Amino acid sequence: MFELDFPVLGSCLASDGLHSPVSILHMMQNCIGPWQRTEPEFAAWLEERNLKTIITSRQLDIRRRAAFGETLTAQTSVWDIKGPLLHRDTQLLDQQGQVVATSWNCGPIINLQTGKMERVPKDLLGRMALESLADMERLGKRIRRLTSDDAQIIVLPGETYRVKPSDIDVYQHMNNVAYVRLAADQLPLDFAWDRMRVEYRNQARLGMTIHPQISIRDTVAQIDLQDSQGETFAFVEFSTAQE
Repeated sequence: MFELDFPVLGSCLASDGLHSPVSILHMMQNCIGPWQRTEPEFAAWLEERNLKTIITSRQLDIRRRAAFGETLTAQTSVWDIKGPLLHRDTQLLDQQGQVVATSWNCGPIINLQTGKMERVPKDLLGRMALESLADMERLGKRIRRLTSDDAQIIVLPGETYRVKPSDIDVYQHMNNVAYVRLAADQLPLDFAWDRMRVEYRNQARLGMTIHPQISIRDTVAQIDLQDSQGETFAFVEFSTAQE
C-alpha cells in the first residue's frame, strides 16, 4: 500500500465550498503511479520492458465531501493481478481515519512500443504483496446503457468539445480525469450524484472533437463521449448510491 497526504485548499473546492469530485479523482490518480515505489522489482520490470499500466474502467463512491483546510490521506493498493490486468483500490481518509471516498479501477499492462498487453511473470507475481479489497459495493466493469425501452428516459445532445493542450497527459492523450470532468459538465445543475462509473474505450488526442450524448433517467445520468463517427472515447455514468 502507498499513501500520500493532500490538503483540501481553495483550488480543490467546488462552487458549494466543498471538495470537488474532480479534485477527489485527481488526488486518487496522483497516488496510483507512486504505488509502484512499494514494489521496486515490479517497477523495474515495467521500466526495462517499456511498459505502462493504464485504466480501462473505474468506479468512484463518495461518502462525504471534505471542507476547506482538511487534510486527506490517499491510499492505493493492488488486490489482484490476473494475466495482464491489475485491479486497484484507492481510498481517501480524513484525519480521524474515516473513509470519505473509495475508488476501484482495473486496466492492463501495455507495451508502449507494440501496444500489446503483457503478463506479469509468475515468479515476479509470487513476490508481490497483494492487499485485501476495500469495503465498497462493486458494480463491475461493464455499464448497462440506458435505452429507448427505459421508461421516462431523456436523451439530449451535449456541447461539442475540442481537446485542449491542458487536457493532454504525459502519454500524449486526454488524461482520464479530464473525461470525467467533461462528462460532469454536461449534467443539469440540479443533478446530485455520489457515485461515478466510467469505461475508457479509445484515446482522445489534441485537437480531436468530442460529441457528448446525454441520457438521464431518474437518479441515473449517462454521458457517452463520442467522436464524429459515433465511436466512444469514454462512457461515464453518474448516480446516487446513498439515499
